[in-house]
Amino acid sequence: MALLDLFARSAPPQVVFVGPYGVGKSTAIRSVSDVDVVPDPVTVPEAPGTRAALRAAGRGCERGEWRGGPGGPLTVVSVAGQLRFRAAGATGLVPPTRTVLWLYGHTPDALDEAEEWLRYLAPELRDSPLTVAVTRLEVPGDRPALADYRPLVDRWVRGAPVVSADPRDRESVEEVLLAAVRAKLPASA
Repeated sequence: MALLDLFARSAPPQVVFVGPYGVGKSTAIRSVSDVDVVPDPVTVPEAPGTRAALRAAGRGCERGEWRGGPGGPLTVVSVAGQLRFRAAGATGLVPPTRTVLWLYGHTPDALDEAEEWLRYLAPELRDSPLTVAVTRLEVPGDRPALADYRPLVDRWVRGAPVVSADPRDRESVEEVLLAAVRAKLPASA
């Protein structure tokens, strides 16, 4: 079963939040959901006591609903960050799923991490528009600017929206969801 197929059970339309561990996917769902967020437990074979095992045993994935979306409510789900390595060869999402890749923006190696995620996700996005949400850009330090993500994203998924977002702020997450709803299918390379 493909990683993102775990969420095919959700009634369309849906937006799937993916990204590294701790980037704010769960926080974003909790910030924007108009219903109680429901854990969607998954099984991940990890060494007992590791952060990945604890995350998978606890809040590995969540599901909420945003009722402010154009055209009606959107189901919003998250995929635990460590699961990306478990789905080699995964195939497509169930349309009309939209994917939001949440990325850290405050570290010097942020673009390398973005590239790793985009390399993994690009083959799965044939039928799912992508939006990239970069967090923590306001943190001072030596790090890439939002504009530095554009050429990298276009190398993997041309034309995907790239936005700055704060997963703790409802309005910011709503802007991400609106960008995801407006996003087009990936342009052919």
